[in-house]
Amino acid sequence: AQYWIKRFAIDGWRLDVCASLPPSFIDKFVREMRTIKPEILIIGEIWGKNADDLLRQGWIDGITNYSLYWEVIVPLFEKAALSLEKAAEAIMSLNYRYSYPEARYSWNFSSNHDLPRLYSIVPDKQVYPLAIHLLYVLPGNPVIYYGEEIGLEGSSDPANRKCMDWRAADTPHPLQGIYKSLNRMRSTYKDIFNQGNLSIPYVDSKKKILIIARYNRERAIHFIFNFSRENRKIDIGKILKKSRFTDIEKDTGQGPITALEGYEVKILLSGREISPQEKKRF
Repeated sequence: AQYWIKRFAIDGWRLDVCASLPPSFIDKFVREMRTIKPEILIIGEIWGKNADDLLRQGWIDGITNYSLYWEVIVPLFEKAALSLEKAAEAIMSLNYRYSYPEARYSWNFSSNHDLPRLYSIVPDKQVYPLAIHLLYVLPGNPVIYYGEEIGLEGSSDPANRKCMDWRAADTPHPLQGIYKSLNRMRSTYKDIFNQGNLSIPYVDSKKKILIIARYNRERAIHFIFNFSRENRKIDIGKILKKSRFTDIEKDTGQGPITALEGYEVKILLSGREISPQEKKRF
């Protein structure tokens, strides 16, 4: 571990099956790593809810967020067995389970090498982009498993670990545009996504509309999800008690009435608009 930090200046470690490692080893490992590089990031792979001791000791900065995967992603997108009210309750419960710094550094994912690729197990592929947007609005780091940006499929191991399809990657894919747009948004509004609060100001399981907001004192970003295949209209001005919005993806003004196509997500900014000088593009 010392070799890789000193020779190649890596930025962090993911500790595999962290909860099963001897505490004495973790303590020594973390002390040595932070002696060499104080700002190094250490993430613990933890499948259950037994991360409290590791976080309390300051040994790890965050966890692999399996709780989000099992409690929200799977029942909402794969099994379609979770109402939006229950999903909202689960999201807010998870948000308060750990401190803000712990949640901020944790990894949110919809697929990885130990799980079926979500794109393979979602019954309706039109719903998949909503899962991507959910990862990007919540506190934490969205972790993208290779191939998700081109809809690479693979159910159980070893199919979920198959090689990247580079020929497909050379062809423009709709999912690539979604990931690139959301990456630019997270970079441009990093003040909100790094330090901003989380709220769910509106949820309607009957109409299948969910609004999740990230905000600070100056502005708020609202993700408006339509989980229905039907087109919807919603008076966001009345719900959010604001009159002016900016559609972040289109960079245009938006009135208080929002029209959503089936399975669409709109991202609207309210409050102080960001100046060109503040914007940071890749």
